[in-house]
Amino acid sequence: GLVAAGAAAIVGGLYRVGQMNAHRASLKKEREEVRRALLPFLQAEADATFMEGKKAYRELEAQVMDGVEGWVVDENVYKTKKFVPPALSTMPKGGY
Repeated sequence: GLVAAGAAAIVGGLYRVGQMNAHRASLKKEREEVRRALLPFLQAEADATFMEGKKAYRELEAQVMDGVEGWVVDENVYKTKKFVPPALSTMPKGGY
């Protein structure tokens, strides 16, 4: 009697744990699906913010480097064709 009751409690508890794990897995999958669905919109927003900041940075660069002979605004100083986003520490206040 007592051993059977204990075994039944353990089996019942493990069943509930399994059910809860399955429920949590389905919630996690749903969150990931929502994130994947929103990702293009979040990326578009980040891209728009980046371009606004880049425009402000170009204007600032043109103003600061106005008297420097041979300076081309927005020219890559590293002479590479690969796009490398600027480091956060080099961004102007409120830019990018």
